[in-house]
Amino acid sequence: MVVDAGLVDEVEQASHGLLALSIRAMASVDQVSATQLRALLLLRDAAPVNLSEFADGLGIATSSASRLVDRLAAAGYLTRAVPERSRREVELTLNAAGRRLLARHDRARHAAFVELLGALEPAELAALLDGLRAVNRVAERQGTSAATHRPD
Repeated sequence: MVVDAGLVDEVEQASHGLLALSIRAMASVDQVSATQLRALLLLRDAAPVNLSEFADGLGIATSSASRLVDRLAAAGYLTRAVPERSRREVELTLNAAGRRLLARHDRARHAAFVELLGALEPAELAALLDGLRAVNRVAERQGTSAATHRPD
């Protein structure tokens, strides 16, 4: 299906509100960058992982992932361990401090969504939800959906 460029522009513009909400939640957790937050979310959802899996999950080079791990470990958000099955690998896991940081981020994001969605009329909310579900279905079929996190 060919999509009109004007429609693409409208969708991009309309998505700015959701992007701003995510950025505001991220800013409330001011100790980490967007890349570091993505890395911590990956560890929460996929840990334990080795460095290669970590790099692949983030779509970055192993050398960049190694430096990122160094920064996150120095900040106290992840743990490195040598598994008994392979002394040549290092397993990365999110530690308690990392989980607390992500919990603060989740609470801030949730509060921002409550505020935003509370301002919508019921019909607008239903239309938004239908549209987002459709986008997610297509993204999953295309294999382009971002790793999703569903808080416990």
